Amino acid sequence: GGHGPSLLGGDALGIYHNQSDCIEIFKYDPGGKEIPPEKMGRTAVHEYGHAVSDTNEQVENPLAPMVDSRGKSITERAKELEEKATGEGHRPGSPDEDNPLYDRYDPYVESHPLLDAEGKVAVKKYARENKDEHYAETFQEYVSNPSRFRSKMEEMEEILGNTAKNTPEYEYLRESLDIMKESYNYFKNNIF
Repeated sequence: GGHGPSLLGGDALGIYHNQSDCIEIFKYDPGGKEIPPEKMGRTAVHEYGHAVSDTNEQVENPLAPMVDSRGKSITERAKELEEKATGEGHRPGSPDEDNPLYDRYDPYVESHPLLDAEGKVAVKKYARENKDEHYAETFQEYVSNPSRFRSKMEEMEEILGNTAKNTPEYEYLRESLDIMKESYNYFKNNIF
């Protein structure tokens, strides 16, 4: 494969072409450096997640995009939670947050950052980009690293148990954990 297309100042390592239903995985990064096989594998799973989502949308499957057990968009719930926290003065997408709980226990799985032209992090979690990237990143984590996915939820449960009830932190954590569980169960019950 060739070099990845530019994406929001970052560079893709693969691409899903929905018109042809083809997945393209690049062998070299934009700088011409060979991409390690394990990274190519994760990229392939991410792009396959796009294909699964796209197929669901084409057949008007009620399970596309990711929905919770009540039929509500998981992506919308995550966005609403982060907007509420931001409105309260927190920065969920920022590790230097005054209260790191809002960043560390956000409702998104581990997700790679998007880098700008200088190689600095422009968007901490690619999953925040849109519902399609949220789907593909969550799919990739469920397939490639289910133990890390479960560990984050276990850690969130433990922190929630040690957080004073009826506080903004408790409410944020509780909703974030519920979104994570719904994300995990969406793939467990509907896709795999």
